Amino acid sequence: GSSASVESPLPHHDILPGPSLDKFKGCLIGGCLGDALGFLVEGEPPSLCKTYVKSCIYEMIGTWSGTGRGRGQDDSSERSIIGRDGFQGEAIVERCKLKRVEPGQISDDSQMARDLILSFVEWNEITLSHIMQASSSISSPSPLTSTSSSPSFPSSGMIDDDQMYEEIKVHSLTAPSGTHSIQFNPAHYALVLSTLFSTGGIVGCGLATAKAVARLNRGLTWSESGSPPGQIGYGSTCRAYPIGLFLSHVDRREDDHFTALMAQWSQSQGVVTHLDHRCAQGSMIVAAATYLLLHAPHNREGLLEPSDTHHNTKDNSLTSTSTSTSSSPLSSSSSSSSCICSSSSSSSHSSSPSSLSSPSLSSSSSSPPASFSNYEPALTQRDIVSLQMSYPLAWWFIPRLLDICKNYTPHFTSLLQSLPHYLLVGDVEAHRKYSRAGMDFDDGSNGVAGVVPSTVLWSLFCFLKYVHQSNSSSSSSFDFIHPIAATICGGGDTDSTAALTGAFCGAYYGLSRIPSCWSDHVRDGGKQAQSLESLATRCWNMVAPSKEG
Repeated sequence: GSSASVESPLPHHDILPGPSLDKFKGCLIGGCLGDALGFLVEGEPPSLCKTYVKSCIYEMIGTWSGTGRGRGQDDSSERSIIGRDGFQGEAIVERCKLKRVEPGQISDDSQMARDLILSFVEWNEITLSHIMQASSSISSPSPLTSTSSSPSFPSSGMIDDDQMYEEIKVHSLTAPSGTHSIQFNPAHYALVLSTLFSTGGIVGCGLATAKAVARLNRGLTWSESGSPPGQIGYGSTCRAYPIGLFLSHVDRREDDHFTALMAQWSQSQGVVTHLDHRCAQGSMIVAAATYLLLHAPHNREGLLEPSDTHHNTKDNSLTSTSTSTSSSPLSSSSSSSSCICSSSSSSSHSSSPSSLSSPSLSSSSSSPPASFSNYEPALTQRDIVSLQMSYPLAWWFIPRLLDICKNYTPHFTSLLQSLPHYLLVGDVEAHRKYSRAGMDFDDGSNGVAGVVPSTVLWSLFCFLKYVHQSNSSSSSSFDFIHPIAATICGGGDTDSTAALTGAFCGAYYGLSRIPSCWSDHVRDGGKQAQSLESLATRCWNMVAPSKEG
């Protein structure tokens, strides 16, 4: 049928409150949970992954057919089959023995995401302490050691004098957060990553990331160490969701520089290990998706609120004033337009700190879409009504994600626009579309490829397809675990895809909706889930607006 122009789901007023501590905890632990479940079948074909889901995640073997059923077909009898023993279930324990890991063990994706939060928290604590010391005439011990570090996540101890602090400080990127400012420092994050690898704690790391950290240890800077363009592994993208946490209290409707900050911070954490512009763009999509899900309504009325014409012209005016292209991985100096869609050249991946910290990252000044009518594949009026009725969160979420990312992620625009179509046509077609996205050769696998486009799109699809929008605040195993299980059934890069889906679920639901039989047993060696909760609390305390005044 012909496409139909309908009202945009972007509301005229969309001022959103800061997310709760429960959502911060849920995002981090949810990402770790998905990772720990997917890691046990990483690299396996969909057929084996579906068997694993049936026998290890669902209690009653054979009662669930894997992906292929729409959310509207879920019923109470199916909800009763979710495993109640969690990581202590017999089938899970046996699978862990085969993998030679403890039940609940996370892999490199979650370790690097956790350490991204750790770096963010430590750097801001160190900076705050330094500022307080500098403003005081009272002599005291060095301010360069965090005073509130969790015992399970001790301060890195790598900044041991004022000179080193000043050298690293110049790389900081600053953003407002309520009544105060926060910073992300990619140079400090590079040091934290280097420590993770040097202590031998990394689990299942990709080759490109390992080589990048080796270059750091040989003396290359954080902006030079990343794997060269052409390598689009998922490493930098799957750890990017904490950026959405860091910027969660920045109101995108009030701050002129919000999208530039999102692009800037996303790319900066990524270039430490990956220089390809597609990795930077995928990182921004993951961060923006997390930001939106932290604020998303939970009832149908809120998701389908009548809308008005798009109101946010601030970001457009910001980006349209940009006159030069950045040499960062988000852009290409060889592009003839201000969009960042062309391939990186050898001159585009030697990023200087000054170019990365500039708020004027290149982008297009084009207006956001007014409706779904210009999406490809085209959507009919009936399609849009079906999307509203069956997938209200997707109807709310997809246009907003495109709105935030449209000027910075051109490589992904058509893929993101295809999500409504594939939500409606089913999982088989979606898997065929997204599992090979970004692949220009046949690697002989029929699972989800371990490259950025495939990983990001399959995770987003499974989350939006199987998330259960409910007015109830009661904990439900089905609500949280089903999207993760569906993601794993895609096979291939299951730890990365399930980690992203788990982080999205956690950002949307919060920790209180994750069954304790799963969340309490997530671990990294001797570090338990309680340590992750403590770290998430420190992060939330850092970014939440001051309660005073």
